[in-house]
Amino acid sequence: MKVERIYLELTRMCTIECEHCLRGERRNEFMSQETIDNVFKDVTEVETLLLTGGEPLLALKQIKEILNVIHNNKIIINSILLITNCTVLNDDILNALSDLSNDSKLNVKLSYDTFHYLELCRLNLLDKRTENAEILKEKFNASDYFDYSKAPKNSKELIYPIGKAANLTLKRLDEINIVKNTNYDFNYYELVPYTFYDTCYNEEDNEIEGIVSVDVNGNVVSYSLPFDEEDNEALTYDSNINKNGLLNACLNYINNKNQDEFKNETLKVYKKIKNA
Repeated sequence: MKVERIYLELTRMCTIECEHCLRGERRNEFMSQETIDNVFKDVTEVETLLLTGGEPLLALKQIKEILNVIHNNKIIINSILLITNCTVLNDDILNALSDLSNDSKLNVKLSYDTFHYLELCRLNLLDKRTENAEILKEKFNASDYFDYSKAPKNSKELIYPIGKAANLTLKRLDEINIVKNTNYDFNYYELVPYTFYDTCYNEEDNEIEGIVSVDVNGNVVSYSLPFDEEDNEALTYDSNINKNGLLNACLNYINNKNQDEFKNETLKVYKKIKNA
């Protein structure tokens, strides 16, 4: 079976605690070997594999296990995307990243914005972050997650008011924009509604199209939800791959998600008619 995009939440632990984190409070949780095995059990090819968290480079054990599963099962991974805050780096991590780049096209993105800057300053990690970023740029051609040098003038970054960010106000966004880093020209943020990504199963081609987002506990969930909301979806949709297998977990998620969205849209129409 081919999967267009697999997003793996390797850990819910992070090295920093940014006030705009859509995930919420960090947790000391890591993906199990059982989950990693079951993610790739029936998969022959993945177009894009995203390794995320938390801070994914804290999950070095999980990254190595993924490499072993890919090698042992001869799975084709066309591209790998990894987003890091650059606060943790050592020789073991660099070797693992090199192994990932040997297997497929590795795209390392460096997360950094005003909120990260404030938190790194608070923890006295700014110099370490800068040093690690230079190493990743040199060795893996890593790039900033948002290239401010190419941003249109007066452009705004988007931030979803969920997780910790639910407590942010426009007044606070104006306050933090006063802070400037000499290497970056940070732009204003704009609070926007959160959107979900569509996932579907193409039976004819035996391919799962769209995003298969798997949380740290092996549940197929919506991408980039707060940890608490991921847990709620897992209970609602019966989408655990260790229990159901990847395909059935996806189908449970897709069918139940579609039913919920249909109910929500029907309710909106009903209220609109009732209030007319």
